Amino acid sequence: MEPTLVTCKSCGTRFQGRFCNNCGEKIYHPHDKSFSHFLEEAFHFITHFDTKIFRSLRLMFTKPGFLALECCQGKRRKYISPVSMFMIGVVIYLLFPVLQGLNISFYSHISNNNSLHINVIQKWAEHKASVEHVTLDHLAEKFNHLSPKFSKVLLLVLIPLTALALSLLFPRKKEYFFDHMMLAAEINSVILFLVFLILPALFVGISKVLPINLEYGDTALFLALHAILVLLILVLSFRRFYQVKFLNAIIKAFLFVILYVLVLHIYRLIVFSIVMLFI
Repeated sequence: MEPTLVTCKSCGTRFQGRFCNNCGEKIYHPHDKSFSHFLEEAFHFITHFDTKIFRSLRLMFTKPGFLALECCQGKRRKYISPVSMFMIGVVIYLLFPVLQGLNISFYSHISNNNSLHINVIQKWAEHKASVEHVTLDHLAEKFNHLSPKFSKVLLLVLIPLTALALSLLFPRKKEYFFDHMMLAAEINSVILFLVFLILPALFVGISKVLPINLEYGDTALFLALHAILVLLILVLSFRRFYQVKFLNAIIKAFLFVILYVLVLHIYRLIVFSIVMLFI
C-alpha cells in the first residue's frame, strides 16, 4: 500500500505525515478544530511557556552567559531566547514601573548634556520653544508627559548599542555580530530584571518584614549592591561566553561599564530627539 501524500496549503509541497517537510506547516484534522483540543493546546502553551521562562530566568542569574551561548549554538528549544527575555522584562516593567529607570526629565537631559559641553540640546529646546511661542517650562511639561512612553519602547535600541560595545572589547572572539547581540540582550535582560524589578521588590519585602527602612533608587546601599552584582554577572558572562581568563574578564567588565555609560547616554539622546520631534 502506497503512503498517502497530502499537499501543503502554504507552499504546495507534496509530503507524507502531519507536518510539511519544506515549510513546517501543520495539516489540520477535524479533532484539531475541536474545543477540547483548543483547551489542550492552551494548557500546554501556558505550562510549557512558564517552565521555559523560569528556567531561562534562573540560568541568567546562576550561569551568566549560558543562555546566549546556547542560543548562538542553535540550542533554543529548552529556553526563551535572550531577546525574548528582554521583551518580557520590558512588558513587566511597563506594567509595574517601580523605578523611573532610564527615563529622565526634560531639564535633566539639558543639564546632563551641558555638563558634557553638549550645548546643542539646550539650543534646540530654546529654538523649538521660540518657534512654537511657548515657554521652556511648557515645553518641558509636554516632554515629560510623552517621554516615558517612548523611553520604554526605545529600550530595544540598547541591544545593538551594547553589542557594538562588546564587539569593540572582544573583536576576535566571535565571528558574527549576531553572537554579540545575543549576549547584549542577556546582559540588558539581567540589568532590567535585577535593577528595576528584583532588587526594588527585595528592598520593599525586607522593609515590610523587618523593622528596617530600606530605600531603593539613588541610595548608597542600593547603588553599591547593584554595581557589585552587575560586575559579578559581567565577569562570569565574559568568562563563559568569550572563554577568557578570569583577570581578563575582570578588566573587560570594568571597561564595559565605562562603554555602557556611553551607550546609555546615546540611548537618552535618541529618546530626547524622537520625543522632541513628536511634541
